[in-house]
Amino acid sequence: MRSLLLLYNVPAGKVAKLRVLCMRLGVKIRQVEPAWYGLPIGALTEETPPEVPADIAGEADDITGEMAVMCGFNGPMLDDFLRGFRQSRIPVIPLKAVLTEENSKWDSYTLQKELSAEHEALKQGMRAHGEGTGKGESQP
Repeated sequence: MRSLLLLYNVPAGKVAKLRVLCMRLGVKIRQVEPAWYGLPIGALTEETPPEVPADIAGEADDITGEMAVMCGFNGPMLDDFLRGFRQSRIPVIPLKAVLTEENSKWDSYTLQKELSAEHEALKQGMRAHGEGTGKGESQP
């Protein structure tokens, strides 16, 4: 699989900064269209944008907030991407994941639900351990 960054609801200015970083690393960017939210995440990684089946077309609810999925990133590439993200001072994308065999079968709604729960648990854990409020996080 070619390296691909799937983006949801990321503002144009941030996408422009990400394009520079991704071009340097040989990573393609695809902004996920709302019509695709009901499709398996794995289908969104195909070379050509997916066709939306008639039975799910027009049923897209909004996915709120920014989300990113890193597809086909090996360990060193992931490290380089995250390092470049910080060094380029690209504002945080709160919900992010690496594509796995398991989550490739999920649709975007399920992914957002799972990532939101994990994100909230991490914020709560940081507060419980006195490690900050979760605001102004410096991680990508």
